Amino acid sequence: MRHILVPTDFSSAATNALEYARLLATEFGAAMTLAYIHSLPMDPMRIGEISEELYADGEASLTHLAEELRDQGLVVYTEVQLGFPVDRLKSIIQKQPIDLIVMGCQGEHFLPEKVFGSTTTGMLEEVTIPILAVPNGYSPSFPQHIMWATDRRPVVSAETMYPLFELVDRATTKLLVFHYQQNGQALPEKRFRELLADVRYDFFTQLKDGDSVDGAIREFVRTTGADLIALIHRRSTWLSKMIVPSTARRTVWTSPVPVLVLQEKQSL
Repeated sequence: MRHILVPTDFSSAATNALEYARLLATEFGAAMTLAYIHSLPMDPMRIGEISEELYADGEASLTHLAEELRDQGLVVYTEVQLGFPVDRLKSIIQKQPIDLIVMGCQGEHFLPEKVFGSTTTGMLEEVTIPILAVPNGYSPSFPQHIMWATDRRPVVSAETMYPLFELVDRATTKLLVFHYQQNGQALPEKRFRELLADVRYDFFTQLKDGDSVDGAIREFVRTTGADLIALIHRRSTWLSKMIVPSTARRTVWTSPVPVLVLQEKQSL
């Protein structure tokens, strides 16, 4: 974990995510890039008037945040851009060696008005870099009780799991591997043992009891005290996104604790 991208709109959710990113950057000695994307106004006739003032305000606020973090010994870069957030964030990722994105999300009781949800969940389908979503109101601390919520499909490449393994290596407890078993589909245990050969872990299986997958994950978090959920995101078709949001998106929308979304690159 060498370079963390932290988008911000200076909201409470974004500020919370920035504090979480600061903890990670301090622990791993990682650089940070703070990004402020100023959205275009709806009225084209006012683009110069509105954007110039607010753009300057955003730039000043971002510079202030960066200076505070540099005073703490961190390496911090800034990006201020005008446009659509997902597109502009993708352009930043393309020109910098970002290996983790830390973003704020609304938290446990948030119900998105749109299927695609926030910028955070919108990024899931657009990048191959892991995204760590931090719920608004969650008190940031370095994770110590990490769970991996997995389905029965083996991970194509162990490289996908490296960000999770880095965090587990710094934690003081075992990785909690949780499988919500549906339709009698057991895990291919040999493949999972090989994948986790160098990781401290305990394995938990729950038979389907009528709860949704994201509901079972939330209950496991409450039962075990897990403070970080990791899961694999595999790209959905446009139709499935419109009809049934993925487990990754649902978990990000409703989790009471941060969610690390690992991108299965070969599926994208």
